[in-house]
Amino acid sequence: MTWKSMIRSIDFQIKILDCVIGRNRRRRTMGTTCSDSSLWPCQNHYLKLYIVAGLGTLLVLALCSPGFCQDGMRLQCEVMESSEVLGSSVARLNGVRYILLHHANAADRETLSKWLKSHSGTEVRFSFGHGKYKGTLFRLAHCFGRGLLIYNAPVRPVKRDIVEVILPLSP
Repeated sequence: MTWKSMIRSIDFQIKILDCVIGRNRRRRTMGTTCSDSSLWPCQNHYLKLYIVAGLGTLLVLALCSPGFCQDGMRLQCEVMESSEVLGSSVARLNGVRYILLHHANAADRETLSKWLKSHSGTEVRFSFGHGKYKGTLFRLAHCFGRGLLIYNAPVRPVKRDIVEVILPLSP
């Protein structure tokens, strides 16, 4: 957003506030006076409106900034290996699957590696096909830049499929 558009936005907000408050320029310029007990003298009325409108604009900009709205870092990862559904005598392990993955783009190699070193064992979201799923991503210490994604969902990507993993910015 440019400064000119922010100033236009603030001016527009002031006009709206003027209408809401019930004051208009004609009445003010025709000699309307203020009481001396007022905390905000009439000549500072516009200053008050500029402050309110400016703070409102800053709040909207802050809430809509990419850093505030962003829920995580999205990385394209390539599947190196995937498993069938695990069967076990332990009921909680039934239906569990895993994916061994690494970066799909060379530019993401360092990003994935750093994230895995500092966030191993963190719950992540991933999308494959038309679905979104949850899983836990672990770092494999002796396999540089590779992650082990453990999940429980009815989807099984195969070798060389691309999975988009959404890595949370904080654990």
